[in-house]
Amino acid sequence: MTKVKCTRNFKNSYCVVMKDGMRQHCHGRATTPPLPSYKEGSLRRLENLKRKLKRMGVEEAYNEVLEQQKAEGIVEAPDQPA
Repeated sequence: MTKVKCTRNFKNSYCVVMKDGMRQHCHGRATTPPLPSYKEGSLRRLENLKRKLKRMGVEEAYNEVLEQQKAEGIVEAPDQPA
């Protein structure tokens, strides 16, 4: 199996040449940039949700449901704190 530069479809793509001579096209996998982090936006939406639940008076009920789901193993706490 050998990697060769492929100019067929994308600028930064490459092909893998198998032992039998067949080519498998791998479109840009080697040069794809990492995805951006959406942590800040997610935390902002979470805070907005908490404020809305508190304003509606259902914050305690929401927390009870989450605790019940944690106990049943439906949801789990994150590995890293927010």
